[in-house]
Amino acid sequence: MKKNNSGEPEILAGIVTCNPEITLLSKNIRALEDQVSEIIIIDNDSENRDQIIALANSFDSIHVLLNQTNKGLASALNQVFQYAVDNEYGWYLSMDQDSVVSHNLIENYRPYMKENIGILCPFLLNNNKISLEEYKSLELPDIEKIREPIDCITSASLNQTNAIETVGGYNERLFIDCIDVDLNIRLMQKGFSIYRVNDSYLLQQMGEGKQVEIFRFLYQITGKSIFQKLSVSPVYSDLRLYYIARNSAYINQKYPNLAGKRMSNLWMTAQFVYYFLTFPKNRSRKKMWNSWKKGRSDAAALMERSQ
Repeated sequence: MKKNNSGEPEILAGIVTCNPEITLLSKNIRALEDQVSEIIIIDNDSENRDQIIALANSFDSIHVLLNQTNKGLASALNQVFQYAVDNEYGWYLSMDQDSVVSHNLIENYRPYMKENIGILCPFLLNNNKISLEEYKSLELPDIEKIREPIDCITSASLNQTNAIETVGGYNERLFIDCIDVDLNIRLMQKGFSIYRVNDSYLLQQMGEGKQVEIFRFLYQITGKSIFQKLSVSPVYSDLRLYYIARNSAYINQKYPNLAGKRMSNLWMTAQFVYYFLTFPKNRSRKKMWNSWKKGRSDAAALMERSQ
């Protein structure tokens, strides 16, 4: 395992890109460059790959691996994982292109980098549902053990390489969505723990992010966190809705007692109803429904291929 001059494990950061917003990707890299030893970008056939390469060349210690087709998020994450194995990184940070980490992320992770830990993850600030100021005012424990696998996402997760190797890496059949849930369940099955380090945070944009004023108003007058969570709807494409529907149903079939309440079929159906009601008016509800319906029906075939 690579170690720095202080005897601490060196850390690799891997960013997966597909047509990223270059300004946001630059912020992502700048937040990471002084925290990790090396950054690798795995690009899934972006149309703006020339801009990605130019951006990477403006930094030190950034390598770009260009995939000629979009192999999916899980495949790209396996490339990051394999790079960590090949280059003797005991820990690696997995990053999405639309996320920016806190300046002290790795510093706050280090005390908890133990052999029995599979993943360390940050407090998530997504779609401005909670402001940075509100987050800083919260009275949170230093760390919290993750009980439901949905509570630890891929982006800004610090992964122990040996743990990921033990469970066989990422499930490439999923392509995108629920990849983190699937991995987290398998880690828990093998006895690895996952912890959220609350004094580290991640700023993430999920979908386009549409304000839902009725829930914003209800949160303001009641202070109930449920209304705060519902106050911004992540606007996904119909293809993304398909993968959410398919992969969540697959997770429930494959791990019926481990998927958790917020991956249940009832919960995911309620989530689709929320999308159906809150997505922009110009979205075809018929296409949304067809995508969701096809995803749920295709889950059985995905399950068969996985056996």
